[in-house]
Amino acid sequence: MNELSTTAVACALGMSRQAVLHRADEENWLHIGEGRELKWLPRSMPRDVLTSLIAKGLIEAKTICLEEKTLANPEQKEELFLAARDKDRETAQMRAALIGMFEVRKDAMRLEDFVELYNGGMISGPLFSKLGPVAASTFYRWLREYKRGGNTPAALVPRYAVGKRAIGPGQSLSALAKDYLEFYWLKDSRPSMRSAWIETTRALPGEEISYPTAARYLASIPAILRDYKRFGACRMKTLDLPYIERNMELYKAMDQLVSDHHCFDFLVERDGQLFRPWITAVQDFRSSKIVGFWPSIYPSSLSISLAFYLAVSRFGSCKLIHIDNGKDYRSYVLNGATKAMKTYNEEGFLEEELVTIQGAYSLFSERVTFARPYHGASKGRMERTFGTFAQLFSKRMEGYVGSNTVERPEDAALYWRALNKRSRRHDVHSWEEYVRELASFVDYFNAEWQGEGAGMDGRSPNEVFDAESVPMRPVSPEILAMAFSRAEGRTVARNGVRLDGVNYWDDELLVHKGEDVIVRRQIANPDEVVISDTKGRLICTAQANYFLESGDMKTDNGRLGATKRKALEVIRGAGAGSQVPPEGMRSLVQMASKAFPLNVDSTEPLAIAVGEERQENRPNPPAARHVDERRKAVAFLDLLGKED
Repeated sequence: MNELSTTAVACALGMSRQAVLHRADEENWLHIGEGRELKWLPRSMPRDVLTSLIAKGLIEAKTICLEEKTLANPEQKEELFLAARDKDRETAQMRAALIGMFEVRKDAMRLEDFVELYNGGMISGPLFSKLGPVAASTFYRWLREYKRGGNTPAALVPRYAVGKRAIGPGQSLSALAKDYLEFYWLKDSRPSMRSAWIETTRALPGEEISYPTAARYLASIPAILRDYKRFGACRMKTLDLPYIERNMELYKAMDQLVSDHHCFDFLVERDGQLFRPWITAVQDFRSSKIVGFWPSIYPSSLSISLAFYLAVSRFGSCKLIHIDNGKDYRSYVLNGATKAMKTYNEEGFLEEELVTIQGAYSLFSERVTFARPYHGASKGRMERTFGTFAQLFSKRMEGYVGSNTVERPEDAALYWRALNKRSRRHDVHSWEEYVRELASFVDYFNAEWQGEGAGMDGRSPNEVFDAESVPMRPVSPEILAMAFSRAEGRTVARNGVRLDGVNYWDDELLVHKGEDVIVRRQIANPDEVVISDTKGRLICTAQANYFLESGDMKTDNGRLGATKRKALEVIRGAGAGSQVPPEGMRSLVQMASKAFPLNVDSTEPLAIAVGEERQENRPNPPAARHVDERRKAVAFLDLLGKED
């Protein structure tokens, strides 16, 4: 049999060489040689390829039996059998059973007689009800395929099922067309399938590519590859990769806290302004109970701190905090920070040192984890709780405006401006009403809402929290005050330390002016700050606006005078400069006069090297020049004195 090159096969099929190689690889064509010496054996090619080769005169029809090519080798048939549908595999097995019945009777009757009896229901009623009537020619074909396929049911899979499974989506496309489609569609800009098809057809004008074929091929691209290319690695991991399933039996109340923000879909009014309010909530993961929350105009690290303050002050510390990935949750107030601050070393020299300022999380939790972006399942209980709030709270409030353009009521725009001669609406709740109603709804949710999630069993959050509670892990007031305080690095100035435009003072700061200190402002008492040095040692508790003019001058001057007297006491108690030097040694001028007395009558130079002879023409040594300069200076001063 003739051996054909890739180019010859490509010309016969009207395909590119790359497309031929791709198809041959998928269909396991037999070949000899490698590289440029690669030759294909026609006996392994499918019927349509052989027909094209015969039509082009590349092979002779008598050299190959096309009927035999309807069967693949046994291994390929076995793969097709496993890839077929359950229904098609069952049909193949019933055909094999019918052939088995004929093999038992073939010595006693002809095949035509067997088929006639089968069609009359005389052989097997159940098989006839499943397979239906069979022609003698069809049974001949089944028998031939069965024997050539190695007497296995895999050879009897219905042809339409095998063909459909073997072709697959995009089989009619060339490899080059598939590459172009992938190039134009697998982009992070997420273009549509139609746009990728249009650009591919423009790039390959010689190929006929229908949109349905291109769309089916693009839809068949594995999701893990599609999402990685179009949405990025993070989104791919979230959508397509496995995740750990939570086991609620491992958790107790206050073992894990979850926190996030939520913007309500209704308007409230405050100081004449309309806006959508926010809530920052802290939820116990095991019971879904809201253990702390804080309403706000816009969420921030302060609202987070206040929500956690309410949770920890009432229910104690936790083992794990799982929170959102936003920048406000990652603020250094909550996570801590490392700053370069000026400190005095052991030798008393001022130098810069990296000082670690502890954040709130580390003081009332053992560990902190952050949710991955686009991974709502990691804090799914919080998301589902906010969904409940949206349905039962937001949509029942006056001033509901919807979460998107589909759900937005028709008159929502009238809240902000009048349209079509209709007056602006003000039927909304005030801020104070919103806060009261939110607090009541949170209490209702904790006490009455019956959860159906994992571990809830139809119980309310309060019931689950009480059933799964453990001895409270209390947090001392001192640690609580330190945890929920804003730590900042500041330099002590004349009026103390300045934080957010407010000066804080205590008389202990008199001796720390110019030094860098750590200032902590407590949430529960914003009028005071706790000041410590860079090592964490407490210096004092300072008061806000200590020297701010109050209108009572007598009181203001009394406060300032007391601080000045304190400064004088510090000065007197320091003992600096109490030692008196000896007589004649109290200034640099006196010490210089005593060490270098002036002798204007001396004609000798101040110093002459030992053993050297005086020479008339020798230049004056440095010491002699100094004497001459001093003599001239004295003479000049005498002259000035005479003129006076």
